[in-house]
Amino acid sequence: MQGVKQRRYEAKKSNERAEVKLLPGVTWGQLREFVGPKKFDRTIDDIGVLDHSAFVDPVFMENRYSGPGGLLLFTSELFPASTSRFPYGSKQRQSIETCESVIRGGGVQQCLEPRGLGKSSRVARAALWSVLFGQRRCVVCFQSSAKKSRQTLDRIKNELAGNLAIRAMFPELVAACVHAKQNLFLQKKQHFGNVLTSIEWHVDSLRLPDIFDDEHAFPFCGSRVFTMAFSKGQGLSLSDPTTLQDLRPDLLLCDDVQSSDAAMGSPRDTEKLLDVWNTSLRYLGGRDKTVATMFLQTICSDFDMASVLASDPSVHTIRYGYFEQFADNDKWWRTTYRETLQGFDPRDPNGQAVARQKANQLYADNREMADAGAKVAWEYAYDPSQCLSAIQAGYDSLIDNEHSFWSQNQNQPLPPAEESDIRCKSAAVANKQHSEPRGVVPEFADRLVAHIDVHDSLLYYAVGCGNKDQQLAIVDYQTWPAQNVRSWTLENAPRKFDDVEELRSLPTVEDKIRVALNTLFEHLLASEYRKADGSQLLFESIGVDCGDHFDLIHAVIRDATHSAIIPMRGVAPGAAESKLNERPIRPNEKRRGDNWIEKKSDRSKVNWLQFDASYFKQRLHRGLSAPLGTSHSVSLFAAGAQTHSIIGDHVNNEKPSWVKAANKPTGCWTWKKLPGDNHFFDNCVGCYALLNRAGASFVDVQPFKKKQPRQKVTMAEVAMKNGWM
Repeated sequence: MQGVKQRRYEAKKSNERAEVKLLPGVTWGQLREFVGPKKFDRTIDDIGVLDHSAFVDPVFMENRYSGPGGLLLFTSELFPASTSRFPYGSKQRQSIETCESVIRGGGVQQCLEPRGLGKSSRVARAALWSVLFGQRRCVVCFQSSAKKSRQTLDRIKNELAGNLAIRAMFPELVAACVHAKQNLFLQKKQHFGNVLTSIEWHVDSLRLPDIFDDEHAFPFCGSRVFTMAFSKGQGLSLSDPTTLQDLRPDLLLCDDVQSSDAAMGSPRDTEKLLDVWNTSLRYLGGRDKTVATMFLQTICSDFDMASVLASDPSVHTIRYGYFEQFADNDKWWRTTYRETLQGFDPRDPNGQAVARQKANQLYADNREMADAGAKVAWEYAYDPSQCLSAIQAGYDSLIDNEHSFWSQNQNQPLPPAEESDIRCKSAAVANKQHSEPRGVVPEFADRLVAHIDVHDSLLYYAVGCGNKDQQLAIVDYQTWPAQNVRSWTLENAPRKFDDVEELRSLPTVEDKIRVALNTLFEHLLASEYRKADGSQLLFESIGVDCGDHFDLIHAVIRDATHSAIIPMRGVAPGAAESKLNERPIRPNEKRRGDNWIEKKSDRSKVNWLQFDASYFKQRLHRGLSAPLGTSHSVSLFAAGAQTHSIIGDHVNNEKPSWVKAANKPTGCWTWKKLPGDNHFFDNCVGCYALLNRAGASFVDVQPFKKKQPRQKVTMAEVAMKNGWM
């Protein structure tokens, strides 16, 4: 009997905990403090003078936000921590009004907007508005990944459980959501007025509770919100536990459904997403009802999902850019202002900050002239701690990376490169950065290499590290002697051999190169390249380009004391020639690998490396274009894009073209040098080849591992093994 009483007592307590209890009412004064005085005065201007100690009238609030234009009011007034912080621009209001039109009347619309103008937050608010006021019963929010989609649902949940304005309109709903959030294990037992609410509060879906009141009908009862990656969108068929009716999605809100990496990569990813859209998502509402769909996206390239949908006549698309009009004095921004913003010493830790202060002062002194004629979509789209206006912020973005600016700010991507151009663009190279600063080895790396490019007046060098998957990180690059400016050329470099006192008096160029190389060897070998945890990597190899000074470089390295230093020279086999690693083995060969051969020189008796420069140049550009962190990806140390602009230019000062072999289906890439320097390109290619020599390999597709058959064991054998019998 005691056990029965205990169970009844526990069941009674559990039932009490599952009962939803209303939270204290919201007064007009509390609401005014929550939304802010200005927005509050605009909200209640239809009522007039109020007693701030009186409770909010929920009917007035519902009528205000559920009527025509309600989504714009809802989004711009009731979320002071996000979408209601600043007034919207005209284009943002147009986007919100279009979204409300889709929610109410259906259709398929796409709005192309710049990055950073609150699309994701507005998608979450639109989903919330549509179910709160009964406009839609089942909403699916799509993102590019499951992680981002869960973030959208978190935004909705946080407002349902903590927004004071929503609590003033729907106190019963908010009380049920707070109860579900705090008592996840009591969801199935939750009841209000002795009736189960059937609320569901999951990581990727939400069912609003069933709450009945004779005096007040709740339009949100039983509504569903799902969030998922667009690529995983499949048929959703649900049954409502109260009405027992089938419930299909009737609103799709799609927010940047393609990641930036995928949008800038192969068109194949776009084709897959289009297949999902055309073969599945269009019919989620069933054949008897067309599902309403709203895309809010930003263009990344000419062949991404947003661009293709923009050309689809069945999808009505509107687009706008960050700049509605550029400044009349556009040239001033691109010359005088740009030189000030980017004119800093890269060796000075505070160089960028000082340049930013000077640029801000220059803009402040010339603001009237600089702003003339310019018009931006949203005047609040800037960081006050960095710049003075949205116009200045827009030109900062254009100056930092013009290619990215035209796509992700203006939704008008620049024309694509020539079909045969496989290069990673200069701006993309400068922005391809891992998180570690100069000289710090990324966590993934376990091999350290360096390459030196020899000239009569300068030595160019780069230090790289990587792993077995040919993932390369450039952690340092400079010249010897080091330059004191951000950008230079071999011809006009501020510091050359003759500017070093110990080299100035040497009689020949060969003597200067010899001393310079030995000094640089000592500098590199004495430098410590460590990971964030303090562990240090030692050089596997330091390659020296011996193309122009073969005998001299071999003699210098023969006299060097460190075994890691090796001469190397790139070759470019023609389309009809065999690859290096497919040629007959010679007596002087030591070993060979992926398009490289290590051999012993007959003249100097020194081991040297011969590699296919065309092959590794093509591979390097492919690695620079690959997403950060993937196999054979190439990245630069963390710094401003201006710092890496020189290496971006060098990497693109050779142009590739495909040469087909006569009477054969095969061919090869050939590279033609363009006007300008390409020395850091040679350094990066050399590091890539040395990393391959150090044991790394190109693995484009990881093979599936064959599952080992599980050995079957009988219960008798298990019993015998464990001594049970």
